[in-house]
Amino acid sequence: MLEFTGWARASIEFVIGLHTTYYICEKDNIRGKMDSAKSDRIALTDVGNTNLRLIEGELKKLIVRTIDSTTMVLIPRDRSIDCMEVARDNGYLNAVATGFYIDSSVVATVMHSLQHIGDGRICLLDLNGDVIEGEIIDVDSRWDLMFIQSSVKREPISLKDSMASIGDFVIACGTAYGILRPFLSVGIVSGSEVKADVGYGLIEGLLLLSLPILMGMSGSPIVDLNGSVVGMVVAKAFDANEFSLATPSTRVLYSYRILKRYGRIAHIVLGINVLALRSIATHFGLRYGLVISRILNPNISRVCGFSDGDILLSINNRKMHTIEDLRLALDEALLNNSPLVIEYLSRLDRKIYSCTIDELAMFTNPRLL
Repeated sequence: MLEFTGWARASIEFVIGLHTTYYICEKDNIRGKMDSAKSDRIALTDVGNTNLRLIEGELKKLIVRTIDSTTMVLIPRDRSIDCMEVARDNGYLNAVATGFYIDSSVVATVMHSLQHIGDGRICLLDLNGDVIEGEIIDVDSRWDLMFIQSSVKREPISLKDSMASIGDFVIACGTAYGILRPFLSVGIVSGSEVKADVGYGLIEGLLLLSLPILMGMSGSPIVDLNGSVVGMVVAKAFDANEFSLATPSTRVLYSYRILKRYGRIAHIVLGINVLALRSIATHFGLRYGLVISRILNPNISRVCGFSDGDILLSINNRKMHTIEDLRLALDEALLNNSPLVIEYLSRLDRKIYSCTIDELAMFTNPRLL
């Protein structure tokens, strides 16, 4: 049996002591880290719960504001029936939709619910149960819009002046099945530039929403998390309640601005079909531009010299990145009653040309100017 004495024994005891101390310290350190991690998790959970409660509180405020600006739109069978009777007895109803205040006494809703009425009288029923007289100001068949003058004032919802982005979280608030209560639905923006038939013809430039709707919610505002309207429900998509289609808020906003400017709604129609094909623009060394796929109005070819396949670059210095840029540029020109300065690239000689249209009346439908 080996036996250590003197300095050797002392050295061994020192080393063993070091290892023992290290082991105990390391064990305590690990336990401390675990306790600290547990505390951190608890703290993070508390912070997360607090943030969720704050988010929930803000969402509730947003929803309340939206509900306060939302109304049921009642379309009577004939003008002789009092709105109070229409609200009490659905036998007097021709159709029901949802609407929302975009101005203190102006309601926006869908036009397709108006197919079987011959006069301008409309009844409104807000979600507090108040029956309100309304009068149609004008309709915009191009975007399935109807604007109604309300006999009372309500707090309006602001309209976003730019397109919603794919992936944006949105909330719909409407009335369904003629029931006087708000129906709320949450979803996301899934697509844009959708063309669909909503009952009386094709509408282009619609938003596709992963958001379920029910019968009667046509005309419902679609609001983003900032509380701004990004669209208005016009129909369900693919004959499925899980997806819906909406007119972008820019269409509602500019149609209403034109209505206020001229007393009725009109749009500049160049008479061309365009496609947003980035690959073709890139082929010509361009970072933007819309391909002219078809010319429907010979006047535009006569004035500007367009041909199929040319690339529309800008209108009044607004670059054509999307088809919505084209719509906005034309509406802005009409609002300002300004000439159209159009820049395009010819596919034949790859040169850039410019033309000016001074007489907007030639391309305005219906004629205003």
